[in-house]
Amino acid sequence: MKDVQHVISSHICEILWQPFCLHKTPSNKEVDKFLEAASRSLSTVGGRSESAWRVLTLRAISDLYGSSSTGSSQAKSAVGRILDTLRPLTDPSRCLELEKDLITIINDSIILWQSARKNEPNLVIEETPRIEDRGKWCADDCEGTVGPSDIHVDVTHIQPLCLFPAIVQITSQGESVVAQGSALFPSSRAITQGLAEKGEHEQLLVEELLAARSRVSARKASVSTGPKSPNSSTPV
Repeated sequence: MKDVQHVISSHICEILWQPFCLHKTPSNKEVDKFLEAASRSLSTVGGRSESAWRVLTLRAISDLYGSSSTGSSQAKSAVGRILDTLRPLTDPSRCLELEKDLITIINDSIILWQSARKNEPNLVIEETPRIEDRGKWCADDCEGTVGPSDIHVDVTHIQPLCLFPAIVQITSQGESVVAQGSALFPSSRAITQGLAEKGEHEQLLVEELLAARSRVSARKASVSTGPKSPNSSTPV
């Protein structure tokens, strides 16, 4: 279930929970970055300058692009991309139920973000977990995961997996955490156990391939050294 949570969360952050949602067209990527930088800069000034500027900017964007059509296209894009990822892992008989649940989640996410962006606090979504930042990130070790806790595998190449982003408020006093993010870190039992099982499957596959090659080689040897044809002559 954690991988499903990661898929849904990452798509919501990428498609829906963006500061100004102008990043979807190449010509607007730089504008989106500029607006986000301006928002952060105004937040450090203090007072209500950032919130007033943000509300007016969002209103202008809505007038230019149409908030209803934009929200509808974003919702459709998010649901479609999540379904494309999860469909191979889902029982075909439950795909319709999954789609209905996703539509509800996505619509609620859009309403929540639109409401948050209209309020005074400037909220920022962070998706890069850092284990040393305990105030911002909570380590989810997958309660109920079975298996030994003393598994030793190499996790140096593994990146933390964001299950839900951290929500941070930017003010003139700096950053403050509104909601802790949830993540699986490389040392978590779920990841170490998964890597160990992957290693076991890979080893089993190698052994099966070697056994298959050995059988083929033995068959070839048997054919090449088999009985001679009755028509072959024996030299005197």
